[in-house]
Amino acid sequence: MMIKVKHIMEPLNLALADDPQKIGQNAFGVNGLPHMVIIGRDGRVVRAYRGYGESLLPQIVADLNRAIAASMPAAPAEPAASAAQRP
Repeated sequence: MMIKVKHIMEPLNLALADDPQKIGQNAFGVNGLPHMVIIGRDGRVVRAYRGYGESLLPQIVADLNRAIAASMPAAPAEPAASAAQRP
């Protein structure tokens, strides 16, 4: 299983961060370790794992693959100019 996970994860750049002011901890409700938050391309939480083990690897990989495969959200459309704003 670890070989499959490593193969799937190889092209990703994962960032691990230190959070001494506990900004992320408070924002995501982290109150224990291990804690993993998968954040989608749109900035929303896809899934949070509070405590996990090897038995959850298939689900974690599926969640990561789903987050990676999701398309980027469309840029918001610019509002049309009102009649008062038109030259």
